Amino acid sequence: MNHALRISTTLAICLLILTGTVMSQTIGEEKWEIVADPPIEVRYQGKGAALAEDVLERAKTSLDEVSNLLGLSQGGPYVIIMAGSKEEFQDLQPVSSMAPEWAGALTYPRYGVVLLMTPGAINTSGRQYWSLLQHEMVHLVIGEAETKQGVRFPRWLSEGIATYISGEMGLSRLLHLSWAQVTRRALPLDALTVNFPDDPAMAEAAYAQSFLFIQYLMKKFGQDAVAELVTALLEEGSLARAVNRAFDISLGELFDGFNQYARVKATWIPAITSTAAVWSVITMLFLYTYIGRRIRDYRTLRRWDEEELMENRMNAPEDTDEKIRRTIH
Repeated sequence: MNHALRISTTLAICLLILTGTVMSQTIGEEKWEIVADPPIEVRYQGKGAALAEDVLERAKTSLDEVSNLLGLSQGGPYVIIMAGSKEEFQDLQPVSSMAPEWAGALTYPRYGVVLLMTPGAINTSGRQYWSLLQHEMVHLVIGEAETKQGVRFPRWLSEGIATYISGEMGLSRLLHLSWAQVTRRALPLDALTVNFPDDPAMAEAAYAQSFLFIQYLMKKFGQDAVAELVTALLEEGSLARAVNRAFDISLGELFDGFNQYARVKATWIPAITSTAAVWSVITMLFLYTYIGRRIRDYRTLRRWDEEELMENRMNAPEDTDEKIRRTIH
């Protein structure tokens, strides 16, 4: 797709959002089919009807869950465009905001649009794929709230919420953060306010750090802490004022507490869950079992020897009694 066609495609996407639901439309030179259940539409090509129906159903469920958890109303309309290949995914993106090479989806909250590759295009399926969709639905809800209030969330906050809700956090990301800390490459949260690193490993560390911040908030201030911070930020327009209003502490104090929490999490959790640690525990258990068995065997043999000597003593003639007694003692 050339530059001019890419621009026309982007404009066509935005135009379709404004013109409402139809059964099929042409974007650029391609015909797209639509399944819809307001406020969400899913656009697809070819024989992707079954997948599009699943995406629509799960997107609706995610939209309700995210809105309820964050205390934010949902509006719309929202459009999810299914890209059947990496090339098509890239062609549908505006030149000015291309996604990183490793991305499988991209959200344009201002227009209510999600570009999402099919499972085959990103070589994933099942829970991992639906988590990706849920992640993007979080960005739609937050982005809509930002647009209405004229407030911009820090990137680490919105990504932390999305990662927490979608359940995309795992040991791999924690290990990336641990390595970044060990090599002194870990970035402070205020360096992740606008963008995440392009380097995949550093991006994984940034996602882990953002997730841990949300986890820290909920552990320290309760299950409603995220919703309280989101509400305060939208109304105050300043993160520092929002933190003070929601938790009655300064932003610096909050960051200090979080940094200590993140250091512990990124240091000890990988250490006790790594393969080397697991094999160390297995080795210790083996040695404990082996030594214990050897001790039991030694005690059993000694008891048998004593029983044999006592039996010999009882059955021996009287003139050998003194000899056996000396042997026993």
